[in-house]
Amino acid sequence: MGGKKLASDAGSAGGRRVGERPFPERPEGADSLPQIDHLLVLMMENHSYDNYLDMLGRGPGASPRGDGFTIGPDGRPTAANPAPGSGTQHAFRMPTTCQLSGKPSPEWEQAHVQFDGGRNDGFVRSASGPVAMGYWTGQDPPWAYSLAATFPLADRWFASLLGQTQPNRRYLLAARDHASVVPIAQFFADAKSGHLPGFAIIDPDFGRSSGENPQNIVHAEVFPASVVQAVMESPAWPRTLLVWTFDEGGGTTTTCRRPPLPRQITFRHCHRPRATTGSPGTGSGCRRSWYPRGAGQTM
Repeated sequence: MGGKKLASDAGSAGGRRVGERPFPERPEGADSLPQIDHLLVLMMENHSYDNYLDMLGRGPGASPRGDGFTIGPDGRPTAANPAPGSGTQHAFRMPTTCQLSGKPSPEWEQAHVQFDGGRNDGFVRSASGPVAMGYWTGQDPPWAYSLAATFPLADRWFASLLGQTQPNRRYLLAARDHASVVPIAQFFADAKSGHLPGFAIIDPDFGRSSGENPQNIVHAEVFPASVVQAVMESPAWPRTLLVWTFDEGGGTTTTCRRPPLPRQITFRHCHRPRATTGSPGTGSGCRRSWYPRGAGQTM
């Protein structure tokens, strides 16, 4: 690279201190990704990394990828939570891609019960109940596992706030000083023509394909797949970075605790939703617009 330092190299030796900028020698706001012209953020609903991707590379003979489940001698995850009474609820594979209605719960009070001061042992005794310990494997959302095995995987991506959808989405939207709201069909047209904006937030159909319970997670695969295909087939793809994430963990289990944040940050401990980034310039290592949801705009 001719001695030039990429953003991914920042802090690679020993890591950065809390609150330290990636390139402290550069002015604030300096462009550290000059090769990227289009940043797209697709935010889905209510699933933790553990719930969706913790079994990535953890099948027989596979190489583990990401900070996922520890697998016991019986081939099953060792993760567990205390159950009401004196029992224990172990992590289990979900029997179907369908979800319960209203469970698990990511609401503020329940999320703090689940977090339990950093012990992450309150998921089952919260309003989420035993289903919080459920997870899927690559046989259930196969497209998500394929994408996560191909592009960089963010297994330390934490929600902005320990709570439900609305405040977490507001954290994402609050960075915008102005924006236009256009139909989802316009996104697909812009991708096809190569005229993607410099920054865009892409919303799913919140009633059908966002991943929120009681939706079938198959629908939460089809919509992102249509977005990713449109972007990768776009003339703008060589200079595009697409971030696919979830707003919060949805009340599903997590085994990873967020590190301390600078004192100015109020909400210090949050569950980790899953996130995957995609760009032609990334390997598989660990104009402003907002495209809102649109029913029927799936592939």
